[in-house]
Amino acid sequence: MRYFIIIITLIPILLPKFSQAQRSSTKDTVIVNFGGESKIVFYINDKEDLSSLEKYDLNAIAKDLKIKLEKADSIVENKSEDQFLKDSTTAIKNEDPLEKKDTIDNRTLIKRHRTRHFFNFDVGMNNYLEKGKFPNENNELYSIRPWGSWYFAVGTNYKSQISGKIFLEYGANVSWNNFKFENDKIRMQKNAASTVFIEDATGLDYVKSKLTTTHLNVSLIPIIDFGESHHYNSKKWDKWDDGHKNRYHRGFRVGIGGYAGYKIDSYSKYVIEENGDKKKDKDKDSFYLNNWRYGARLQLGFRGTDIFINYDISELFVKDKGPQLNAFSFGITL
Repeated sequence: MRYFIIIITLIPILLPKFSQAQRSSTKDTVIVNFGGESKIVFYINDKEDLSSLEKYDLNAIAKDLKIKLEKADSIVENKSEDQFLKDSTTAIKNEDPLEKKDTIDNRTLIKRHRTRHFFNFDVGMNNYLEKGKFPNENNELYSIRPWGSWYFAVGTNYKSQISGKIFLEYGANVSWNNFKFENDKIRMQKNAASTVFIEDATGLDYVKSKLTTTHLNVSLIPIIDFGESHHYNSKKWDKWDDGHKNRYHRGFRVGIGGYAGYKIDSYSKYVIEENGDKKKDKDKDSFYLNNWRYGARLQLGFRGTDIFINYDISELFVKDKGPQLNAFSFGITL
């Protein structure tokens, strides 16, 4: 099946149609279907051009066009004011329409090398390591329970194609790390020298004890994507959607990069049950937590599912102001 799209500005037989289009708008398009699957498209940009319609010979155009298309099966454009389909006219063969920006049926094709924008939502779990080990291995007071230590992040990202299957994903987000202590009676206290963890001995019925930090982050992740779709389908034009990053994923992808963040909030929270009622106590404090964080991020995906692992190379607390903890989180990206 071949579609012959001829861009010319005048044909004598269609003068009445052009006159009507000119009256309704100074810029219009007329499409003439002929044969089984072929059509001719006329773009009218200026009503003054209609006065030169009678110069053109439809029979001569068709004859010359047939000769040209026997040698090249693609777009043919007349670039001459007085003549058509001469040596200055280019017949393009086997051209990928996504290699450049062009228009067909008033729709703009998208460049192959493009940048797309989307929003990310990370949902997962937190924990931390102390010199490569989990604190609960030594029964430390600041040991946390994974279930209940939730990680959340919401951000805006861009994904740019660098070359072939190599992409670069970059953006910013706001993240929340919740560290729920394994012992609900643990309280954090900040003194002049450091932050210490103590077990409350008042006999109150503690229900929850946790530390929460909030960071503003930026990230840069090189990605190898084996399933990103790049092909334009004229019958499914409306399915192009740059706002959803997973729509055209068809295979495996992997990325590893880095992130950096600045702490914008931190607090400890304790929940006590007394006479059947729950009472909350929130203590907003810096607790000698590091203001800056930086780390490595691993992303793995297949089709529409992505998982991530974040590892803070920087320590959670300022040196000698608290335990030497490196936080990490893992989960899924929505």
